[in-house]
Amino acid sequence: MIHLIQKLFPGRKAMNDQNSAGRLADFENWLNGIPDEIRFWRHYLGSQGHDFHGDFSFRLRPDTEIGERDDKLARALSSMEIPRVRLLDVGAGPLTNLGKKLPGVEVEMVPCDPLADVYGWLLDENGITPPVRTKFADAENLSEFFGWGDFDAVHCANALDHSYDPLNGILEMLKVVSTRGFVQLGHWENEAEYEKYGGFHQWNFTERDGDFVIWNRGARISLRERMGDHLDITVWRIPVAENSRDWILAQFRKKPGADEFLKKVGTNLGEKYQCLSSRVTTAGEGDAAEEAGDPGASPLARRYHALFRSVLRDRFAEG
Repeated sequence: MIHLIQKLFPGRKAMNDQNSAGRLADFENWLNGIPDEIRFWRHYLGSQGHDFHGDFSFRLRPDTEIGERDDKLARALSSMEIPRVRLLDVGAGPLTNLGKKLPGVEVEMVPCDPLADVYGWLLDENGITPPVRTKFADAENLSEFFGWGDFDAVHCANALDHSYDPLNGILEMLKVVSTRGFVQLGHWENEAEYEKYGGFHQWNFTERDGDFVIWNRGARISLRERMGDHLDITVWRIPVAENSRDWILAQFRKKPGADEFLKKVGTNLGEKYQCLSSRVTTAGEGDAAEEAGDPGASPLARRYHALFRSVLRDRFAEG
């Protein structure tokens, strides 16, 4: 991975905008965590879940119900009282962890992950056909890959704490969820502390007096302070004895005027693409492959996807 980082960021120059520099530094750290994530999923898929064979079987079955794994998500979806729901699962990995069905409701499941291409290679390597194939998109730039309000609900479990900018990930989830819908997050409390900040584990989530708090060694973000005027925030602290930690479950619903606020919040995909394209010799290949991506994504998102995919293929396609 050191070779990849040097290839992407050789002697990274100071950027004019300090916030951009900070975001790209976080992105660079995120890139450093990719090998650990691939090792985990290569072992998981190659061993059919190893000690978690029941979990592996659940993920592969197309007939599982959402309520089998997440009763709060199932109840919230059912309470919308609509015949069909479109559900985005962010950071889904190669096989979404969610059930696929909901009694009386047609469910369109859309899993996405920034490492979708690598996961596709791993699935093919092991001869596994997923019930729903994961699409490429990163949490911090969802509105570049999907339309505004495209989904009735957005779900993310045990994944957003692996991102390089979880607050922006939440804002992007709110952009692509409908005004009647909701965003649900579920994560182990203070995962980065527990994992000693190894690999993708760079952020902690916790609950404080009904607030959703994001923190690590260098920052603390209160969602109530940042977004309280625009969101209804509900957070549950669920004790799990065998893990000696709590599961932090949160649902966010947009208040009137939230979309106007969110429209003023841009993405950082242009910065990331410019950084990669100026430093990677395969930039031309990425530009040429623009049309290969999801037709629903923006032109920039398709170019970025092609470029990022080519870098990952150079480093990881051969294992």
